[in-house]
Amino acid sequence: MEEKLFAMQAACQDRTHIWPLLPREPVRVLLECRGGSWLLTISDQGMDVSNNASGNWQLKLSGEVEPLLAGEGQLRLHERMGAVKISGFYRFQLWFESLLWLCRPYREGK
Repeated sequence: MEEKLFAMQAACQDRTHIWPLLPREPVRVLLECRGGSWLLTISDQGMDVSNNASGNWQLKLSGEVEPLLAGEGQLRLHERMGAVKISGFYRFQLWFESLLWLCRPYREGK
């Protein structure tokens, strides 16, 4: 899980086409899975990853979140399948789904 989170963090920093999507005010996304809880703080300054899950959040994902961080499928599809439970405003869900897709690892040969 950590490796995927840090890859997403690097993508937010390195991929300049993502920068316009990063909000001025920080958005906090709480990820809860078997491996623990992680708080992502995402803003135009980049993405901060913390395993200290205390504090307020705007979006919370619980369940099998690792495939999403690896770019395998869409957030809404995983929610419909029951693999992920989502709490938070719909606007943040759409935004985070876009961010996950743009930060997914590149695959060669496709």
